[in-house]
Amino acid sequence: MDGILLSHEIIHSLKHSKQAGMLLKLHLSKAFDKLSWTFIQDMLKAFGFCLPWIRWISSLISSSHLSILVNGFPSRPFKPSRGIRQGDPLSPFLFVLMAEGLGRHIKHALLSRKLKGISVHNSPATSHQQFVDDTMLFGYPSVQEASCLKALLNDFSLASGTHINCAKSQIFFFHTPPSVKVAVTRILGFPTASLPSKYLGAPLTASSIKQPAWRSLLENLEARLNLWTYRSLNLASCATLIKSVLQAMPLYLFSILAVPKWVLKRIRNLQRDFLWGSSATNRKWALVKWSTVCMPKDKGGIGLRNPEQSNSIMNAKIWGHWITNPNKPWAKIWTEKYADNRPQEELIRLIPTGKGSLIWNAAKQHHQLIQQHSFWEIRNGSTARFWTDAWNQTPKLIDVLHPARITNRQEQQQEKVHQFWTQATMQGFRQWKQSDQILPHTNPRETEELDKELNKRCIKCNEGNDILRWGYRTKGTFSTSEAYYLIGNFPNPADPLWSKIWSFGSWPKIAHFLWLVGHQRILTWDKLRRRKFQGPSICLNCRQSEDTLQHLLNNCPLAQKIWEKVFFRCQKDGREENDIIQSLRQWPKLPYKSEILNHLWNLIPGMVLWNIWKERNN
Repeated sequence: MDGILLSHEIIHSLKHSKQAGMLLKLHLSKAFDKLSWTFIQDMLKAFGFCLPWIRWISSLISSSHLSILVNGFPSRPFKPSRGIRQGDPLSPFLFVLMAEGLGRHIKHALLSRKLKGISVHNSPATSHQQFVDDTMLFGYPSVQEASCLKALLNDFSLASGTHINCAKSQIFFFHTPPSVKVAVTRILGFPTASLPSKYLGAPLTASSIKQPAWRSLLENLEARLNLWTYRSLNLASCATLIKSVLQAMPLYLFSILAVPKWVLKRIRNLQRDFLWGSSATNRKWALVKWSTVCMPKDKGGIGLRNPEQSNSIMNAKIWGHWITNPNKPWAKIWTEKYADNRPQEELIRLIPTGKGSLIWNAAKQHHQLIQQHSFWEIRNGSTARFWTDAWNQTPKLIDVLHPARITNRQEQQQEKVHQFWTQATMQGFRQWKQSDQILPHTNPRETEELDKELNKRCIKCNEGNDILRWGYRTKGTFSTSEAYYLIGNFPNPADPLWSKIWSFGSWPKIAHFLWLVGHQRILTWDKLRRRKFQGPSICLNCRQSEDTLQHLLNNCPLAQKIWEKVFFRCQKDGREENDIIQSLRQWPKLPYKSEILNHLWNLIPGMVLWNIWKERNN
């Protein structure tokens, strides 16, 4: 993520300035297969690993045997002399340590001023970004820089045994004379490329992303759906696949870019159609509204997430990452470029203006989710503002009290919390000054309101600087699940029916059936007639009354006989007369002293209703 953020910011800065620069995207040919075992051992020694540990690693990577199929017959096994296994969980960790050798080599050249690197907006010079075998180099376009980079890459290739594929590697120039481009490409041997491109699976561009880039994401989702189309999947299975695959696949792009509305709408339609089994050739009804489906389980949904809201949350997460980690290379560029190099504590108060890179624009669009729910955890009180900041998970005083003389005076708005407590303490808590000292020359009503508010804000005597927190949970850090609750506008308080349904411990397909029953969305004949479906509106189990949810599951003679036998066996009665949904809502959770009997008792509603429904369908 940090590599994508830094690359986008450097490209945007170079593209919109007159500063010259070049980016090299390296492609290592069969990186894992050609890695030298001797280089691995030398790097592990350089990192300080003990000799027994190095011998264990060496025995693991050198114990493999290979055999070649010739006309369908395997040759005699032989041992390789280099390379690490692909698919082995240890291999990526080893390769990261090996790639660090190239990174350290480049850093040494930068510190010794053999390389210039790229510096934008007075930030420290940046020379490279690495993620396993994906490497991006940044430099000044000159013959000296190209020659130095070529020598560094040759040294790494000779030492590690890896080979850089010049045909697949690329070089991007910014504000560079044609003669210099020719000289640099001749030295490095890389072809010249132009933006947009791709790095770490994300579009790399300084302008807006075109439709073909988004269509590739949609095509990947549709390809996954095509693998599942001919499977017989129930509602619970579809919901699980949506959560683990269809919602997870676009999450990476959601976290760095503002996705166009037409793409979000298409993703939402793909997820909704798959959930209800609808396709181009077989249209099916969506039994429950999508907005309800995307609610948390305890609020009446099944825990899916709306793509529009997921995109907003992930974009806001970048903003929160910036104000809490301002020392990262990309964050330093943001602070200098968009915040006029403000101190860290002022970033949370920033009101962003103007346009920037694509990622900055996406984060800026949703920064209020971070600002509105952030607060200062008071320690020494020297950072948080008394009137205009939220602190200790309480609202801003200026919003609660609305003091006119504070609202219109800039100096008083910047007063810190520690200016309003005394040196005295009581049982480890700070003591506030008198209200008439905090707000002198004001009416008694305002001082009385201030007294009441300060009595709610007890501050422990802690040392150290104030800490910026987010949200309303104990942890105080950004959480996508909490953010989804905050922007979801879900009903509060929640209906106890939903927590009952999901706590019964039924099989997933039965729990989801009970969820449909709770929303009164199972397709009995009265519901089918409303959808203009022609058929006999009669209960197929008793052939006496109209087929409705309440009749089928509660009042039908077959249903009543089943319920009576169940309660006779259990010696308990948990059913409400004439209302099956109320029965689910008030179903006693712990009627027995035995834990096993209680578990069986909680399984009864789902098993009974599910089998009545199956008998009706049969």
